[in-house]
Amino acid sequence: MRRLSSCLLAWLFCVSLLPAMQPMAAKEKRVVFQLNGRVENAAGEAAAGVRVILLSDTGAAPTPRQTRTDARGQWTFSQVKPGKWKLQALGRDALSEIYQLTISWRKNRHDLMPVILKLQVKAEDILTEGKAHLYSHQWLAARKALDFFADNFTESPMLEEVLFWNAYSCFRQARERHPVSANLRSRALGMLVTLLKKYPRGPWADDARILRLDIWCDQFRAGERKDLEPLMSTSDPEHESDSRVRRAAIEVLISMKPRFAWNALQREFADTGAARQRGDLLVLIARFHRDQAAPVLQRIARKDADPLVRAGATYWLQRVNRRQEPGSTKPGNMNKP
Repeated sequence: MRRLSSCLLAWLFCVSLLPAMQPMAAKEKRVVFQLNGRVENAAGEAAAGVRVILLSDTGAAPTPRQTRTDARGQWTFSQVKPGKWKLQALGRDALSEIYQLTISWRKNRHDLMPVILKLQVKAEDILTEGKAHLYSHQWLAARKALDFFADNFTESPMLEEVLFWNAYSCFRQARERHPVSANLRSRALGMLVTLLKKYPRGPWADDARILRLDIWCDQFRAGERKDLEPLMSTSDPEHESDSRVRRAAIEVLISMKPRFAWNALQREFADTGAARQRGDLLVLIARFHRDQAAPVLQRIARKDADPLVRAGATYWLQRVNRRQEPGSTKPGNMNKP
């Protein structure tokens, strides 16, 4: 009996030690996932070569991951950790709404369903919205829409136009004595530099150079004289090949540097072969003081080879002679310093 009791105690002691003798259970491993899906256009067709962006929604703002769809519109992100994520497809002319996704580490890696992203937000609609705000003189709203376009449609052929109108909205808002007018003008000039560098011969390049003249003029009037030299250079054929841009530069300089503008205007008229363009320059000649404009207009009215230019010079000469300007201080008066 005593031996049985001893054996029973020994057995109970061994049983109590079994849990401690067993190896510790390994911690449950967190898994990573393969996230995949498809991009479709508004008609439900596969969209190939579209950028797909995966961005963490944790607030830490890490660098987004990017990929492109294949010929079947399929895309894949491997090694995706559990958490909150945002997905968006960015096509050349349209983008998808932002798709929000939460992945739990407890899910099986096969539980994730393919994500379908539809390109329904059209670039053309965003540009139309921005221009509608421009026409209503809602400069800030226009800038927001155009900024959204520039950030998301980097491959769109309409980006050149967007850069121009965005710069124009900054220029107009700065003219309304905005508290940060200088910053707005600098921002506009930066966008015009980008436009002219990326699209030097694009359909908006000439308009961009003329808008840049107006911004330089405003910079000068605000006391920033560093832009006067490039403005003066733009009136020189050696630096600017487009006659329309040169004429715009001369027109801006009339009130700022009248002597320089007068000399540049005389050179421009003498070097201009097209009669229509010479006729356009008569308007600028007539803006100067009568003592200077009248003799030049008389000579053109007598000697120019084109009858329409001669008739135009006669008309503007009559306008200049009718002006009552004793002691005039009109823009272009060469008595100015």
